[in-house]
Amino acid sequence: MEGKEKRHKRKSMCKVAELLRKSDIDITSFSSWSKIDELRLVANTVKHADGDSADKLRCCRPDLFTFPDPVSKSILPDQFIILRQVFQPLTGKDLFVTVSDLSSYVDVIKQFWFELANTLEKIEE
Repeated sequence: MEGKEKRHKRKSMCKVAELLRKSDIDITSFSSWSKIDELRLVANTVKHADGDSADKLRCCRPDLFTFPDPVSKSILPDQFIILRQVFQPLTGKDLFVTVSDLSSYVDVIKQFWFELANTLEKIEE
């Protein structure tokens, strides 16, 4: 029962952003925000497969739904893009996040926390 109570206490990213906004901190204005939001869409697509997050992710990063060409290490041309539902993203099918993508997500998470820390320091001054 305790685990269930803890889950209810967790804050969604929207609630965290709202709480910070009340302190005049707008995390959506951070330069890292668009990539952080993209990462949220990737995570939701991995967790829930096809749906609203996958649709939004297709708009901003259609390349993530195209099998990367291992020879040239680039994405296959547009004519090879197959628009289909995402059924098994956790098995390496339907969603193709590269090592380079993961590296950029790690970098942007660090950047986000530095931006938040700098903003909080300015408030204290």
